[in-house]
Amino acid sequence: QRLKDQINPHFLFNSFNSLIGIVEENPNKASKVLEKLSDMYRTILKHEKSEIISLHEELELAQQYFEIHKIRYQDLIQLKIQDVENARNKFVIPFSLQLLIENAIKHNIINKKSKLEITIAEESGFLIISNNINKKNKNVLSLGLGLENLIKRHEMILKKKPVIKETKNLFTVKIPYINE
Repeated sequence: QRLKDQINPHFLFNSFNSLIGIVEENPNKASKVLEKLSDMYRTILKHEKSEIISLHEELELAQQYFEIHKIRYQDLIQLKIQDVENARNKFVIPFSLQLLIENAIKHNIINKKSKLEITIAEESGFLIISNNINKKNKNVLSLGLGLENLIKRHEMILKKKPVIKETKNLFTVKIPYINE
């Protein structure tokens, strides 16, 4: 429960930081973001006590979260969800995708030269989330809770860790499915 309780403040902290940037750039966009943020937080509250969530619901949550950032970054970020139809009856640990999308946006340069592309796909019992790497040169204010939280929740619930791999150009996380 303590690990799940870390997610809400972490989510709000990062969302407010993004919102600050949007308010400074375009106050009209900020109101759209606040509306989407409110909708998403309602969904988070609906699932905050759940240990597992259907892949379908998790994908919807990830898309909601991505749309908040899409308002700010427009065509500089892209989310591709490849064929996951074989996994529609699978379950995952809630907020895993949102956390990984958040990490990708937070830790990479996003501009016209360095667009961010996040891909979600399915491969032999795993949900694969990857993004191209264009690391920020300066240190990003980070509490280091995101990936650590994801790993610990998977260890506790599934007795398995997500597989995390980073190459020079690609960051990939393989999340194991939960069969229900």
